[in-house]
Amino acid sequence: MEKFIEEFHRRLDHRDYKDMCVLMQIAITLLIHTTTNERSFSLLHNIMNNLRNRTSVPLLDALMRIAMYPVPLTHEDFAEFVKLWYTKKTRRVKMSL
Repeated sequence: MEKFIEEFHRRLDHRDYKDMCVLMQIAITLLIHTTTNERSFSLLHNIMNNLRNRTSVPLLDALMRIAMYPVPLTHEDFAEFVKLWYTKKTRRVKMSL
Protein backbone atom coordinates (compact mmCIF):
# COMPACT_ATOMS: atom_id res chain seq x y z
CA MET A 1 0.00 0.00 0.00
CA GLU A 2 2.88 2.39 0.76
CA LYS A 3 4.33 1.78 -2.68
CA PHE A 4 0.93 2.59 -4.16
CA ILE A 5 0.83 5.93 -2.32
CA GLU A 6 4.39 6.76 -3.38
CA GLU A 7 3.47 6.00 -6.99
CA PHE A 8 0.30 8.07 -6.61
CA HIS A 9 2.35 11.02 -5.37
CA ARG A 10 4.87 10.61 -8.16
CA ARG A 11 2.41 10.36 -11.06
CA LEU A 12 -0.26 12.80 -10.00
CA ASP A 13 -0.04 16.29 -8.69
CA HIS A 14 -0.40 15.97 -4.91
CA ARG A 15 -2.19 19.31 -4.54
CA ASP A 16 -5.05 18.24 -6.79
CA TYR A 17 -5.77 15.05 -4.83
CA LYS A 18 -4.98 16.16 -1.28
CA ASP A 19 -8.15 14.66 0.25
CA MET A 20 -7.58 11.37 -1.57
CA CYS A 21 -4.02 11.20 -0.23
CA VAL A 22 -5.23 11.82 3.33
CA LEU A 23 -7.86 9.10 2.93
CA MET A 24 -5.25 6.61 1.69
CA GLN A 25 -2.91 7.45 4.57
CA ILE A 26 -5.74 6.80 7.04
CA ALA A 27 -6.63 3.56 5.28
CA ILE A 28 -3.14 2.10 5.59
CA THR A 29 -3.04 2.80 9.33
CA LEU A 30 -6.33 1.03 10.13
CA LEU A 31 -6.20 -2.46 11.54
CA ILE A 32 -7.38 -5.04 9.05
CA HIS A 33 -8.21 -7.55 11.75
CA THR A 34 -9.22 -7.21 15.34
CA THR A 35 -7.24 -10.26 16.45
CA THR A 36 -4.39 -8.16 17.85
CA ASN A 37 -6.78 -6.19 20.02
CA GLU A 38 -8.61 -9.32 21.12
CA ARG A 39 -5.35 -11.03 22.08
CA SER A 40 -4.23 -7.98 24.02
CA PHE A 41 -7.45 -7.75 26.00
CA SER A 42 -7.42 -11.49 26.63
CA LEU A 43 -3.87 -11.23 27.94
CA LEU A 44 -4.84 -8.22 30.05
CA HIS A 45 -7.74 -10.21 31.51
CA ASN A 46 -5.38 -13.08 32.38
CA ILE A 47 -2.87 -10.77 34.06
CA MET A 48 -5.37 -8.56 35.90
CA ASN A 49 -7.01 -10.85 38.42
CA ASN A 50 -8.39 -10.21 41.90
CA LEU A 51 -4.89 -10.28 43.39
CA ARG A 52 -3.52 -7.78 40.86
CA ASN A 53 -6.46 -5.43 40.52
CA ARG A 54 -4.40 -2.36 41.50
CA THR A 55 -1.38 -2.99 39.31
CA SER A 56 0.27 0.20 38.09
CA VAL A 57 0.38 0.94 34.39
CA PRO A 58 4.19 0.56 34.02
CA LEU A 59 4.15 -2.80 35.82
CA LEU A 60 1.15 -3.97 33.82
CA ASP A 61 2.92 -2.93 30.61
CA ALA A 62 6.02 -4.90 31.62
CA LEU A 63 3.96 -7.98 32.53
CA MET A 64 2.10 -7.85 29.21
CA ARG A 65 5.35 -7.51 27.24
CA ILE A 66 6.85 -10.48 29.07
CA ALA A 67 3.73 -12.56 28.41
CA MET A 68 3.52 -11.50 24.74
CA TYR A 69 7.20 -12.05 23.90
CA PRO A 70 8.50 -14.82 26.15
CA VAL A 71 12.21 -15.56 26.07
CA PRO A 72 13.04 -19.21 26.76
CA LEU A 73 15.45 -19.65 29.66
CA THR A 74 18.35 -22.03 29.37
CA HIS A 75 19.57 -24.01 32.37
CA GLU A 76 22.51 -21.60 32.79
CA ASP A 77 20.24 -18.53 32.71
CA PHE A 78 17.98 -20.05 35.33
CA ALA A 79 20.92 -20.92 37.58
CA GLU A 80 22.18 -17.32 37.33
CA PHE A 81 18.70 -16.00 38.11
CA VAL A 82 18.41 -18.21 41.22
CA LYS A 83 21.89 -17.17 42.39
CA LEU A 84 21.03 -13.48 41.94
CA TRP A 85 17.70 -13.93 43.75
CA TYR A 86 19.36 -15.77 46.64
CA THR A 87 22.20 -13.28 47.14
CA LYS A 88 20.03 -10.15 46.84
CA LYS A 89 18.92 -10.34 50.49
CA THR A 90 18.86 -12.74 53.41
CA ARG A 91 16.59 -15.68 52.65
CA ARG A 92 15.01 -18.21 55.00
CA VAL A 93 15.69 -20.91 52.42
CA LYS A 94 19.19 -22.38 52.67
CA MET A 95 20.91 -23.22 49.41
CA SER A 96 24.36 -24.31 48.40
CA LEU A 97 25.68 -22.25 45.50
